[in-house]
Amino acid sequence: MLCPLSSVIRHHARVGGTLGNRRLIGKTDTGKVYECSMTLSEYGGKQLTVRRIELELYKPTRDKETVVVILANVPKGKADALRIADLYLARWKIETAFQVLTTTLRCEVNTLGYPGAALFAFAVALLAYNAVIVVESAIRAEHGKQQAGQLSKYYMALEIAQAQDGLSVILEESDFEHLKTMSTEDFCNELRDVARHVEVDRYRKNVRGTKKPPTKKKASNKRNVHVSTAKILAQRD
Repeated sequence: MLCPLSSVIRHHARVGGTLGNRRLIGKTDTGKVYECSMTLSEYGGKQLTVRRIELELYKPTRDKETVVVILANVPKGKADALRIADLYLARWKIETAFQVLTTTLRCEVNTLGYPGAALFAFAVALLAYNAVIVVESAIRAEHGKQQAGQLSKYYMALEIAQAQDGLSVILEESDFEHLKTMSTEDFCNELRDVARHVEVDRYRKNVRGTKKPPTKKKASNKRNVHVSTAKILAQRD
């Protein structure tokens, strides 16, 4: 949980400051961790000294970033640089899950004006998310981690939503009774047997292309003068 480290914030390259000596702290599963002190100028002329933690990634992100930089005022006695780096990267997994809940499973319904109804919709979305993760885990067990990592939760949820009406016609509630008394091991084997026949290519994520730099607009010498509607009406009289 990041609650004890709520003061950890993302550092963007635009933020300037005075840097101390950068030193290697150690390595994680995702990259090398460096740390140095940094003094920032706050509004009102005050200065703030924070810990600048840099994670040099072994594998670039999908945005081609190779370094993740974090600013923190958490004392070293409470969390070292390695701990903060791990917690921060874990935070992105939580945020990704909430993005799936919001955009794919639609946990936020604007028309639900009552807190109880909104909470119920969120709980249903969480339940659906857990079900999707179980399916993804079964596919990972059968097709491998790399194949499962390319799965799109959006396409998976879309397939379930589109096939639901047809399955309700074909299948009866009694067809699932045997699953209630099945052991965990047998249930997992049943899931893996189904996952073995999944065509993974049908549910792959769209490959994100290289970001193109924004085109610069040509400077125009023509002056854009605003003319009031009242002035135009007055000229027509």
